[in-house]
Amino acid sequence: MEALKGHGETDPRPEGIEIAGMRKLFSLLLGVVFLTGLCRAKDLGDGYSRKGEFIFFEGKRIDQEGAHDIDKFSFAVGRKLTLCSNVDAASFQVLSEEYTKDKNKVYYKWISPGRFWVVELSKADPATFESVSFNLARDKNHAWYYGKILPGVDAASLQIVDSGFVWKDDHHVWYKHKKIAGADPVTFKHLEQAFYRDAQNVYWSDTVLKGADPHTFRTFGENSSYGADKNRVWEITKPLPFLDAPTFDVVHRSVYKDKNGVYAKGIRLDQAEPKTFRKIADLNQHFNALLADGKNYFIFLRYYRGEVFRLEDRGKSLYISRPIHQGQGKEPQKQIAVSSGELTKTGWVNQKVVPVPKLRNRDIPGDEKDIMKTYQKLFNKAWDIIRARNKNNHETKK
Repeated sequence: MEALKGHGETDPRPEGIEIAGMRKLFSLLLGVVFLTGLCRAKDLGDGYSRKGEFIFFEGKRIDQEGAHDIDKFSFAVGRKLTLCSNVDAASFQVLSEEYTKDKNKVYYKWISPGRFWVVELSKADPATFESVSFNLARDKNHAWYYGKILPGVDAASLQIVDSGFVWKDDHHVWYKHKKIAGADPVTFKHLEQAFYRDAQNVYWSDTVLKGADPHTFRTFGENSSYGADKNRVWEITKPLPFLDAPTFDVVHRSVYKDKNGVYAKGIRLDQAEPKTFRKIADLNQHFNALLADGKNYFIFLRYYRGEVFRLEDRGKSLYISRPIHQGQGKEPQKQIAVSSGELTKTGWVNQKVVPVPKLRNRDIPGDEKDIMKTYQKLFNKAWDIIRARNKNNHETKK
């Protein structure tokens, strides 16, 4: 032992007391670490977590959230709901954001803006319950949709056709919770977007496209609501008889073509040549795009009613124009004016809206005079691409 300073004597405290104190301190630290572990939430996925003996969703206890107004919410949805209770945290499993279970019960989470209620599914079997797709689940006895039993569904043979929308069993096909009358489950398949087909019919969602040929029907991408067979073109469930089905193709969104012309929302682009018309570039993530044929450039503006403007590079300016059409309901669209203007490095010049003869100015939509200024950045971006392409073409010809 070290001598006490100034006394020349040894420390009278036994060494064992010092060791015992260190052991107590070490045990205390272990206890703190253990308690800290108990207090720390364990992430279970899809917004759920376990903390001690309780389960939380986005930081709120699922057996407490919504307790004060569960009866009011039950009345609103037209169904008796029982808020979860006595949840066994140790065996709690997250099957999806909507469906969860423990060893004793199955739960479904209802949501409302800024709110949720986790309720018990009293008739569900926790041992065999599993999530199949968005809001769709099954156990050994039933199929479930939005926490409700689907009558007439064979749970054992249930399979997904299009996640979140269409499923089938060995006997029938369902669109969400509605049985599709006459659909053949053996041959029923998803094409693209909301188009489906079986051996006999083509469908948009759960609606049969009358007269459509399932053997020649083709689609044009997940973002397109157009389809065509050997005889006709369809926009959702509406036939477009003015189009040539064998040569029909979708260029971009609501811009399409056949051997006879190029069209934007059913209106023909008079100066566009269909054989060479194509998409040049996407201008941003909002589906605005630069289009072109062999001579002309066009810009598609999704947020402006899906309209198409013609662009012409004049060196020191970009000339922009489009015909304005108008029509209501089944009335055919008719041209009422031409909107045009020139974009320069310093801004806009020569902007004007010229009505067709005998049309009064008050019949022209007022926002036409401001639309070009609103989309100036997109026009400039398109102009940069056009100038770069023109430069490359010029250098190639040298």
